[in-house]
Amino acid sequence: HSNVNRQSPLVFKQGVYRMLQGAGAAQFGQMSGEQYMAIADAIIDVTHAKRAAGEGGANVLVFGVGYDSKLWLHVNRGGRTLFIEDNKEWIQKVHQDVAHTHTTGRPLAVGASAFDVCAVSYPTVMSDYAAYIQSDRYDALLTLDVTNTTCGDALYSTPWDVIVIDGPEGFRWEAAGRMQPIYTAAKLIHHHVFTARTAPFGCHIFVHDYERTVENTYSNMLFGSLGTHSSGGERTTLAPVQIRSEGKSQTLAMWRVLPPN
Repeated sequence: HSNVNRQSPLVFKQGVYRMLQGAGAAQFGQMSGEQYMAIADAIIDVTHAKRAAGEGGANVLVFGVGYDSKLWLHVNRGGRTLFIEDNKEWIQKVHQDVAHTHTTGRPLAVGASAFDVCAVSYPTVMSDYAAYIQSDRYDALLTLDVTNTTCGDALYSTPWDVIVIDGPEGFRWEAAGRMQPIYTAAKLIHHHVFTARTAPFGCHIFVHDYERTVENTYSNMLFGSLGTHSSGGERTTLAPVQIRSEGKSQTLAMWRVLPPN
């Protein structure tokens, strides 16, 4: 850990850039090198800012596991990374992938012990996305319930610096969809950044597949409204930065939520 933490953020970023160049990004999954790098930049920058302020590493929350899980563990070495996943087969697959990465001595030395995953089940159905948000019980319907999971209170008590939403699946209307992760992320930010003031560095939120109806509708509504808080009550909409890449139809959207002055 200590060697990585002593490296300048620039040197560490250059190493990650090299890994993601050309066809390098393909080993990690669906996103392009630029999209992965946008998330890596945010994690490395907040890690540096927190260390400069005498605090620990970054707190990174990722909805969805995949072959890129090892990338987040590598980039956030020395920090805390929690994955939320509903697919047991993928949890198993990624556990082996992370362990294999460690034992074969490839440049990503992360180790299986670093893979902290909370297995959940999503009771939602994507085709009902509009009905959930219009319901009087929207908070109960859209808040992710982790009571009978290994999560403990980590999900809700940790002030997350970076939140990545890339799961559960959302390409079929009968799938669970990403309504709960997006709503839960917005709720976490409301609490830690604005109410409890436990996140002095604010939060970067990344939503993959932002071009799709559910991701777009929920993110714009829930993350867009966070702008009002940070501008002292004026109604301002927080607009995302959209990261698109040649040859990829999927868009990655990023919101940067700053704490109130």
